[in-house]
Amino acid sequence: MSETTITKETNPEIAMKATLEYASTLTGAKTKVAWVQNIGQLAQLPDGITYSAVDKDEEFMAEGKKKAEAIDVEVLFTHLGHKSLKAIADNEEEKYFFIKYPQRTASDNENPIVFSFKATLAIAPNAVEDGELLKDTIRLFKKSKLVETDGYPVEADSAKY
Repeated sequence: MSETTITKETNPEIAMKATLEYASTLTGAKTKVAWVQNIGQLAQLPDGITYSAVDKDEEFMAEGKKKAEAIDVEVLFTHLGHKSLKAIADNEEEKYFFIKYPQRTASDNENPIVFSFKATLAIAPNAVEDGELLKDTIRLFKKSKLVETDGYPVEADSAKY
């Protein structure tokens, strides 16, 4: 197993300027999802599997499988954004989604981390409340593994999905 060398440690950062984008192909033109307020947990931790044996006086735990979970994304409503995402949902199109961390989170001369995966989506309006902004919730149904790359993935990364 190779070791990773970090050239310069960065400070923890707020999520401001993180982006959510999608594309029809891994390296194709990306469309930014505007006014993102919240992106749910990207990956679930594996469940633990407890086991024991008659000759042992303790239980042990092994790493189990990761549960399949959808990712909910809350966005401020815009007419164009809603219509564009609803068309993708209505056509049941599978897209590549990219969550890119801000450049300032990367070490010197490095690209920021990008999490990517294939997914279909559903979109629904949130409750309409007096004094609140209109919002949509997008639910992303992952169809591949979550892949982490430094910068956007390249064609050589396609086998990871």
